[in-house]
Amino acid sequence: MKKVILIIAIMLAAGLFSACRDSDEGGSAGDGRATARLPFPTATDGFVFVHNGVTVVMGGTVHDTVQLPEFGAPLDLRHEPSCAFEGFDKSFIFADFLIEAFPFNDLYYVNMIVLRNDNVSTREGLRIGMTYDDMVRLIGSGYAMASGARHVQYTFARGGMRLEFLINNDSVIEQISYHLNLPE
Repeated sequence: MKKVILIIAIMLAAGLFSACRDSDEGGSAGDGRATARLPFPTATDGFVFVHNGVTVVMGGTVHDTVQLPEFGAPLDLRHEPSCAFEGFDKSFIFADFLIEAFPFNDLYYVNMIVLRNDNVSTREGLRIGMTYDDMVRLIGSGYAMASGARHVQYTFARGGMRLEFLINNDSVIEQISYHLNLPE
């Protein structure tokens, strides 16, 4: 019930603030569309992903990152009904990573990045195939931990987002993902 109320509040807020064009209240998206006050964080002080010299910020628009020519074209683009917002989420599938974005106020915002292989790394230098010890050495030990039968998930929280590592029983990183903390 709380999620339904929150989604209704977000939709009402989107309608109330859609006319805000002042730089203190959202400004312009760069293509003439007004942006509202966002009901989610933009994780500029969190962990970021860099590809082809373009920095992808959790909560940033795909217009400002994924859709830039220097970023490179995705291999595939998929649309799924959004669970949290009206419209369809988009999955931009690249050879080495996946970026997921959700719709809000006529724009798409990055809410998840999953590294798919060891051809890419975090800005800190971590790649799939590295070890738990590498993770602690490069990022530190300020993590939350959740254990499963075959993996341990290590979560670092910073600036409205999470950087998560799925590490197998041999202490090898099998998955790296970035997540935006959306309101519940």
